[in-house]
Amino acid sequence: MTRGRGVLLITPVILAGLFAACTKREEPAVNTSNSSEPTTATKSRSTIGVYRPEQSVFYLRNTNSAGEPNLIIGFGLKGDIPVVGDWDGNGPTTIGVYRPSQSLFLLRNANSAGEPDVIAGYGMKGDVPIVGDWDGNGTTTIGVYRPDQTTFYLRNTNSSGEPDVVIGFGVKGDLPVVMKAK
Repeated sequence: MTRGRGVLLITPVILAGLFAACTKREEPAVNTSNSSEPTTATKSRSTIGVYRPEQSVFYLRNTNSAGEPNLIIGFGLKGDIPVVGDWDGNGPTTIGVYRPSQSLFLLRNANSAGEPDVIAGYGMKGDVPIVGDWDGNGTTTIGVYRPDQTTFYLRNTNSSGEPDVVIGFGVKGDLPVVMKAK
């Protein structure tokens, strides 16, 4: 992701329920001005968490260390698949789920319980949900990978509709991953 967000990977581990949530920290930045005053920039890092599908609960850490969860958030229903992203482009990574039984993405713009801020019907039975910043604008948007066609169907907005990008890639049996390219 851009502007300090971590890379989101959709792998078998994530599909099994392992996630990342972002936290901000201050780090020194390179001072490119002629001033001798120190400069800091806000950076973010990915941190760990899990989703318990039998409970439909996210357990998120604000640090990459052992300990109790910093956030416990009930969201979704049994059978939902967890996703995370910066759905509104404001910086923090927040929770969401994909409901395969209805081909729906349900996304929250805050890491808190509540009704979805975004509901988007997208995909079909058998699709694997993926999320990423497909157009580089700083907002994570929805997509699906259709394994039987080895094809990615990507949206540049978090809304229902036709795909903005269709890419055939891979061979049968592959699992999709999403990465930030340079």
